Amino acid sequence: IPLMISSILSKKVAEGSEGLVLDVKTGNGAFMKTRAQARALAFGISQVAHQMGLKCHAIVSSMEQPLGYAVGNSLELIESIELMRAEQGFNPVFDGHLCSADLKELTITLCAEMLQLGRICTTRAAGRKLAQQKLSDGSAWNVFLKMVEMQGGSRGHVENPASLPLSHRIVEWKAKKRGYISHINTFEIGNLLI
Repeated sequence: IPLMISSILSKKVAEGSEGLVLDVKTGNGAFMKTRAQARALAFGISQVAHQMGLKCHAIVSSMEQPLGYAVGNSLELIESIELMRAEQGFNPVFDGHLCSADLKELTITLCAEMLQLGRICTTRAAGRKLAQQKLSDGSAWNVFLKMVEMQGGSRGHVENPASLPLSHRIVEWKAKKRGYISHINTFEIGNLLI
């Protein structure tokens, strides 16, 4: 944990960050397999950050299953684009995959934390409301486009995500009967991607 703290914070301090909101993952697909380990890392990072004069909030979230509907670089980017554009009537690239609830919830939660940390909002509830508003009115999408351009990325690809390069092999799993999933080995799914 001390090595992880120094690795994470040294990069953020070198970048000139004034505040930091961390999503510390826990579960079978994360470095921190138990909630206790993840909480220890989150507490340690927050404590050291505060000692360095860096405002820091940490959220511990589950990596017991993939976040959203897709895994893989282009597929995850497409899903993120769809999340930002869903409320503007954007047609999804993959039928029925528009805006997964868990991805949207974590995004809103992290944004609310950042808005409160940056003193844009005084409460998390106000931060959630503002984040949802920016998602709904297209502001988040417009800022994303500017970020892509500033980093030398292709605006054309993000405006037309169907043009993004995809793996030659995409696998979709569908249940053959009604039921529920009781366990997903997220670590193995990550290994499959590699």
